[in-house]
Amino acid sequence: MKKAELFDLIVKGFGVGFLMLAIIAIPKMLEGIIMTCFHLINGVWDHGGDELAKYMRTLWTTQLSASLGAIFRFIIYLIAAVNFLRSGSWVKKLMGPHIITDASE
Repeated sequence: MKKAELFDLIVKGFGVGFLMLAIIAIPKMLEGIIMTCFHLINGVWDHGGDELAKYMRTLWTTQLSASLGAIFRFIIYLIAAVNFLRSGSWVKKLMGPHIITDASE
């Protein structure tokens, strides 16, 4: 196996890894979207007292920030996975042309 073929195999392996991380981020993303919709449908629960309203706002803010983080992770992992699985051009540009096209083999 030549160095270029081994490099392509390793890059595709990292692409599969990033794809798995993107798939793992989907449930947290969906959970945040569902909780945000639930909160928007039901509105702020101010009728239960000040403490309950404060608790619900804190819960919603925490859920929203977690789901936004999951959405960003999903997008970043998906972009990296697509690039790594297709060609790995970003990695090849970072490593430089002399590393991959070494004619010593």
